[in-house]
Amino acid sequence: MTAEIVSVGTELLLGQIADTNAQALGVALAEFGVEHYRRTTVGDNRERAARTIREALDRAELVFTIGGLGPTEDDLTREAIADALGLPLQTDEATLEALRKRCEALGRPWLESLARQARRPAGAEMLNNSVGTAPGLVVRHEGKTVVALPGPKGEFSAMLKEHVRPLLSALSGTVIVSKVLRILDMPESMVESAVADLIHSENPTVAPLMHAGEVHLRLTARAKHRADADAAIEPLADTIRSRFGAKLFDDEPAATILQALRLAGLKLAVAESCTGGLLGETLTRVPGASDVFLGGVIAYSDEVKASLLGVARTDLNQFGAVSETVAIQMAAGVRRALGSDYALSITGVAGPGGGTEAKPVGLVFIGLSGPRGDLAIERRHGGTRELVRARSVSSALALLREELVRG
Repeated sequence: MTAEIVSVGTELLLGQIADTNAQALGVALAEFGVEHYRRTTVGDNRERAARTIREALDRAELVFTIGGLGPTEDDLTREAIADALGLPLQTDEATLEALRKRCEALGRPWLESLARQARRPAGAEMLNNSVGTAPGLVVRHEGKTVVALPGPKGEFSAMLKEHVRPLLSALSGTVIVSKVLRILDMPESMVESAVADLIHSENPTVAPLMHAGEVHLRLTARAKHRADADAAIEPLADTIRSRFGAKLFDDEPAATILQALRLAGLKLAVAESCTGGLLGETLTRVPGASDVFLGGVIAYSDEVKASLLGVARTDLNQFGAVSETVAIQMAAGVRRALGSDYALSITGVAGPGGGTEAKPVGLVFIGLSGPRGDLAIERRHGGTRELVRARSVSSALALLREELVRG
């Protein structure tokens, strides 16, 4: 099975947006063993899009188009597919009725332009769009298949999961199962080195992926049945868990930590300087965080550190705000002020300016205050300001996780 991707949109050609949809689809094709040698981008022009689709069909058995399925005049992908295949366009009455009901349910007026989204090449199967209004479609014609997907990221992602992956699974005769393990507070190079002997395995495979503040290891197995794939992944996952200990998370790190605190009946507070509330935002992004997370203080200035958190002014003068001493006092101060069982603090130089030879950009101290005492760790994070902040949050979460595991 060979496939090609045709992305449709003048905004892609102009570089106004990045084609992350084609990237995600390319990953899916590789996972299911579909050969994918070429992808093309074409502007919002019916004739050129039709020619590009026709050329792709000359080379591949399966062609995906992305974009151009909306209600406006420059959404021409349906027409281009019909032209490429030599098929007439028809109105799908069931889809048209569904579009009318959706508008009514949302309290929006019906516009005749919306009816464009119910048009399809003769014989095409409509694909339900669970996020937006523009349905996708599948056309099977003379041994070739064209799959049209919407361009908006949320709609595309939903359709990739709900329609494309099952289609690819059926074509390949296998199921593909992936499990993601997250490693915090460790550079990508160290993570890769720790699993270097596993990366070249064939089934299951191990793929390192860099995320802001985290390194992900995606374990993927191919099998005829889900249970067989799961059974292949789990021994490998256990091996990797044993190499990283408490720095490894099977699920979203903040949610994992909050659940551990919840089960133990413990409360958490935070004090932040260079991260400016990012640690608190990461925690409160988790539904139900309020039954564990009491709150935090954004102590950006030395005066706030001293007046609200009780950091000694003499220590601020002697050691500076970016120091182990101040990080410990920030954590202890917010723990005392909010009455929590545990508290985390972050103080550092996020950049791009403000660094010195003694305290360069990326230098961060993470403080922890808890029942077993107070401590701080030093980290030197590289990257942009946002990366330094994200990595600092990850270091703080990893520090608390390790403390909870020690008990």
